[in-house]
Amino acid sequence: MIGTVLNPPLIVVGRRMALAGEILMAPLIRAYDKWTLIKGRDVCERIRTRIKIGKFTKNDSLLGAVDLVLRHHGRLV
Repeated sequence: MIGTVLNPPLIVVGRRMALAGEILMAPLIRAYDKWTLIKGRDVCERIRTRIKIGKFTKNDSLLGAVDLVLRHHGRLV
């Protein structure tokens, strides 16, 4: 699973999936915790992957890409 390989600090659910709210989020978080090798309950909260619903459902992907570029070039810490 990609979560085990990359161990991202944050996963943002956006677009139409975000509109499902808790109907999607609760099973998604349970499945992520079950199938990744890095277990949320086994590690400290600082390195646990957080899964959140995006606030800007139409632009979350774009904002995430901009964040990656800015961090890569040292413009954002």
